[in-house]
Formats: sequence, C-alpha cells, structure tokens
Amino acid sequence: MQAMTHPPGIGVDSKPQESLFFSLYHIERKFVPKKGGSMSEHSITVDAEVFARLQREAKPLIDTPNSVLRRLLALDEASTQPGALAKLLAAGLLKPEQRLTWRRRNLGQEHHAHVTAGGGLRLEDGRICGSPSGACEAVTGAKANGWDAWHTDDGTSLSALRGRA
Repeated sequence: MQAMTHPPGIGVDSKPQESLFFSLYHIERKFVPKKGGSMSEHSITVDAEVFARLQREAKPLIDTPNSVLRRLLALDEASTQPGALAKLLAAGLLKPEQRLTWRRRNLGQEHHAHVTAGGGLRLEDGRICGSPSGACEAVTGAKANGWDAWHTDDGTSLSALRGRA
C-alpha cells in the first residue's frame, strides 16, 4: 500500500491494525502549541476503503488528509461570504487553486497557500482563511499585511493585483 503524501506533523500509520471484520488505518494530526499553549492531539481510525478514497481524492503535494476530508464533507463551502480575493478571481487576475507564496527571508521561512474558488486562501494544513492578512496570522500567529506578503509564482504581490482590478 502506498502512503498518502503529507506534510510534517501528520502521521499516517500504514500498518493495518487487525480487527475481527476489517483492517484499520490510523491518521493522526499533532498540533504544535502556540506560546504558552498546550499540545493537543486528534486522531481518527478509518477502514481500508475510506483510506483508499482519501488517497484517490488527494491532490498530490497540495492536500493533507484533513483538507481532503474538509472538501468531501463540504466544510469549506459553509461560509456564505466571499473571500477577500473574490474580486481578483472575477477579474481573471487569479485562478482557483493558484498557488501563493509568502517568503520570510529574514527568518528563512516560506509558506504556501492556494486560492479557493470562493476567494479565500487554503493553507498547507487545510485551513481556509477569508483574507490574505488572516492567512498570515493563521500561519505564524503574528499580524502581517497579507496583501503585501503573499505573491504569485511570478512574484506579483496581491497588493499589485488589487491595484489592477
């Protein structure tokens, strides 16, 4: 069995745990605590059929088990308000699933997000943020101007794109 591609912090135990009726697979997500916070851990056990479906539905190098489940359960469509990038999508300046990058050169960090069809940003861990600045805060825990921070693959900032819309 092939393991699902996943980022650090998500463990997939591909060894089946024998049951009387079927093999089980364990998917686990560990949350790194923020300053002064406590570590929480959530895990689920799914059968082989569900695990195979997660693998089939996953977009390589984009999805995590969590983001696949959120999409299949339609949790991200629950928001009725369009995201902050909706006008850029409507103007054809961004496309759904387009990758955005935030390079924090001084810290040696690089963060990625993908534009959702509703104008939000889907982070690497599957969370959806309604605004670029909200995505910055979700990724780092610190406030930043997301319009200047996030860039397309050709290096254009969201702020520059917003000026063209």
